[in-house]
Amino acid sequence: MLICKKFHTMYMSPIYTFFFYTAIISGLIPLLLIFIKNSKFNKFKNPILPYIVLVFIASLYEYFGSYILEINTVAWFMIYKVGAFGTLSYYFYHLLNKKFKVIFIAFTILFTVIFFINLPKVSNETFLNINGFLNAIITVFIIICAILWFKQLQWKINLNSHPNSYIIFGLLLVYCGTLFLHLFGYSIYLINKELFFTAWILNLFLNLINRLLLTFGTWKILKSHYKN
Repeated sequence: MLICKKFHTMYMSPIYTFFFYTAIISGLIPLLLIFIKNSKFNKFKNPILPYIVLVFIASLYEYFGSYILEINTVAWFMIYKVGAFGTLSYYFYHLLNKKFKVIFIAFTILFTVIFFINLPKVSNETFLNINGFLNAIITVFIIICAILWFKQLQWKINLNSHPNSYIIFGLLLVYCGTLFLHLFGYSIYLINKELFFTAWILNLFLNLINRLLLTFGTWKILKSHYKN
């Protein structure tokens, strides 16, 4: 997640602007790569595809919806979290060969309960805290799934043979790296707004790295498909 135009213009800096626009552009590239290489999406068999589509939509919305049209980001934050959990659950479920169903069911129930308990409370004042809770659940989920996947590979990580490693490393970086920012973001915002938006640069930077690794991982997957 990036941020809306109001915040972007209030605390604009060259480095902030650079990360903002490069993150937007890099979020579009993976899906465009698939389209250019395959022309038909059904030929792309990797389960990361729904997440790639979500990131593509997010990039367009964050620029045109949040930045250009200045649409309130609260609803989008909530929709994105549901989309992120759903697409990443699908990705890891297939990546782990549909094993560990208990873990997926448990996290789905936990996420759903927390989401619907907090949904009536969502407002401009509360959404950062609620977003933080949901983000924490997704972070723990990704860590557990990543450990299970690396264990499935017997901890022998060959980046050439396993291009999904790039994607997983990117997910671990962006979710683990921004965990405390999301959890305590509202408190920081209330104390010092400038500090909050300075810290938010970390979120932009890690989102950029995640999207670049997603792009590279997608390219490697496409490359391996052509070899086969």
